[in-house]
Amino acid sequence: MDEETFFRKLALRDLAEIRSADLIIVDTFDVTERGGREVEFGFALGRFQGIETWIVGPMRNVFHRLADLVFDDWTQALEFLTPVPTEAVAMYDQSWLEREGNND
Repeated sequence: MDEETFFRKLALRDLAEIRSADLIIVDTFDVTERGGREVEFGFALGRFQGIETWIVGPMRNVFHRLADLVFDDWTQALEFLTPVPTEAVAMYDQSWLEREGNND
């Protein structure tokens, strides 16, 4: 297949993957002139709350302000994604019950 056909198929595949996603995370640390990630982010926004959108890094345009969450760095984003261990939740619940005097 020629290069034009290949790139069109690649773009359509990317849009299909975004359409099926529950979450899109856009890393804005590097500045790029290609614009692909901005198109993908806009496509996700156009799904009207069908896809949760996050920005990791600086907000570089007005549309980034429409993201559901914005993180300063990847450490914050990964901490947000990391589930709290069940044992920690149980320990918190027990300490709350003891503090409230409801340790039945």
